[in-house]
Amino acid sequence: IAEGVTVTGFGIENRRIEYPVIDGKQGKGYTRVAEFTFSPDGKRVAHWAVQNGKLLVVADGRESAPYDELGLPVFSSDSKSLAHGADVGRRKFVVLNGQPQKAYAFVGEPEFSPDGKRLAYLADLSADGPTVLVDSGREGKQYDVIQEQLYFSPAGQRLAMVTSATDHEMVVVDGVEGNRYDHVITLGGGKVAFDDENRWHYLAVKDGEVLLVEETIGE
Repeated sequence: IAEGVTVTGFGIENRRIEYPVIDGKQGKGYTRVAEFTFSPDGKRVAHWAVQNGKLLVVADGRESAPYDELGLPVFSSDSKSLAHGADVGRRKFVVLNGQPQKAYAFVGEPEFSPDGKRLAYLADLSADGPTVLVDSGREGKQYDVIQEQLYFSPAGQRLAMVTSATDHEMVVVDGVEGNRYDHVITLGGGKVAFDDENRWHYLAVKDGEVLLVEETIGE
C-alpha cells in the first residue's frame, strides 16, 4: 500500500495462477507476482512477475522484456522515471524507463538523486574490475574499488563516493578527488555528510589519528 495515498496493490492466487490487484482491479495472471513498488506520488506502481520461466517488470500495467534476473524497481522522487537492474545471460545492465543501458560484468543497484534528475550506479568493467561510477549514462574514472554506498547532496547537485586502493582511501565528489587517507570511516554511522550543495565533511584516519575532514567545491 502506498503511504499517504489511495493506490493499493497486492497479489492473489487462484488455481496456481497469481494476479496483481491494483486499486481493486485484477490484472493479468502470471506464475508469480511479487515486490510491489509505488511511486512517491502514489500514482504509479511496478511489480515483478514470472512468466514462462522468465522475470518481468510490470509497470503501470505494461510488461518489460523478459530477463533472467531482476533488481528491485526504484522510482525517481518526481515519479517520472523508473529504474532497475537486470541480467540476460552474462549481460548485466540497468534498465531506465524500459530502455536497457550499457551492459557490464556487474552493476550495482541504481539510485536517483533527490531531485530525480540523476541516476547513478556502480559498474564493473570485467569480473576482476576495475569499477566505475555511471552517472546519468556517463562513466567516471576507473578505480580498483568503489564502496557501495553513494552520497547525494540535499538537492542532488553533488554526488560523493569513497574509493579504496591498497594503500589509501579517498572521497571523490563529482569526479574531483579529495586528499588520500589511510581509511575513510563509513561504518558505525560514518558517512560523507553534506552541509549544503558545496560543503561536506567526514571522518578519516591518517597515521593512526582520527580526523574530521571538511571540504568545499565550486566556491
